[in-house]
Amino acid sequence: MHFSAIESFAMTLEKPVGALARAYLKALGYDDSIIETWTEGTRLLHDLGICGDSIVEDLEVLHRKFGVDLTSFNVWAHFPSELSMDALLALLLPIERYLRGAAIVRRFDKIYPPVSLRMIEDAIANGRLVD
Repeated sequence: MHFSAIESFAMTLEKPVGALARAYLKALGYDDSIIETWTEGTRLLHDLGICGDSIVEDLEVLHRKFGVDLTSFNVWAHFPSELSMDALLALLLPIERYLRGAAIVRRFDKIYPPVSLRMIEDAIANGRLVD
């Protein structure tokens, strides 16, 4: 992914991914070299483009392996479904970032409340992910 100088500077001000969220990301199969480029403020949809069936599978891991209660979390309020136009737009996020655009992220900001890696860290620590 390509980030602007402002985005890169902002990321350096954020804390790195916490130990619990890192363990979760490792359980999902992410490599340390990728995780190192993210911060606790990295958002699953808005920054990483995770949505649809992928987020459902990832949340199942959060529940099964880390014991997080998801009963109070409405996944579709935070992420587009697999076959939606927004899911197709999520595929374009890396291209938009490379071209230094932000229209897709602005659209997602208006529609989908973000879920950050900090929220995942807190969910594991508290045993519950809530809206």
